[in-house]
Amino acid sequence: MAKVVVTGGGSGIGAAIAHRFAERGDHVVVVDINTESGSAVAMETKGTFEHLDVTDSDSWNAFASKHHDAEYVFLNAGTTTHPGAELTGSFDTPSIPLADTGVDAYKRVSAINIDGVVFGAMAYVPHMVRRGSGHIIATASMAGLLPFPQEPLYALTKHAVVGFVRSMGVALDPYGVKMSGICPGFVQTNLLTDEVLGVIRAFGLPVINPDRVADTAERVVDDAVNGSLWYVNGETPAAIHIPNDPSLI
Repeated sequence: MAKVVVTGGGSGIGAAIAHRFAERGDHVVVVDINTESGSAVAMETKGTFEHLDVTDSDSWNAFASKHHDAEYVFLNAGTTTHPGAELTGSFDTPSIPLADTGVDAYKRVSAINIDGVVFGAMAYVPHMVRRGSGHIIATASMAGLLPFPQEPLYALTKHAVVGFVRSMGVALDPYGVKMSGICPGFVQTNLLTDEVLGVIRAFGLPVINPDRVADTAERVVDDAVNGSLWYVNGETPAAIHIPNDPSLI
């Protein structure tokens, strides 16, 4: 039995991953800022609930010291630039870029999506390196692999996670520790309103169930390819994204 930490574990992708690894026989630590939903998932999975603000580095350090024996750490907590709101334009004619986005919204999406991953890695890497094992898995997005003009700041945060995962995979390899990422397309979670889901489907774009991401999470853990980024979208089987080799002059 492994100990598995899942941030944002109270709903959506995080809850699906928590249930999946509990079904595998692992002990899951469900981490969420929402005590009610996080506690409910912990009860359903016979796991443990921990309240944590992933944007607070001190809280991360205290949490990692308490759960230093976690073998798999899913840094999944995330948000959009305008959570629960409509996209800032249609898929063919986006509105003026950044026109409806304030500095507070930028700081919030950056703190949760970037700091929540970086601080989690900072807290856990020393513990994993000391014992010579462990796997950190960050939830990125297809928006971290492709342009996403409807949410440029969200895309910025996910491109940051993609670059961090690729670089950390190489940096951690000599120590027996791994870091990987999952890049889902549109997933049916509470971050997407019914109106947004309607727009997405109207343009013929797939919306996948969180269980598809949980399937991918199992592949990531079982295949254990350091620095890998797995995309999952539509009915296409999940696979590792292979970027074009950069030409360095």
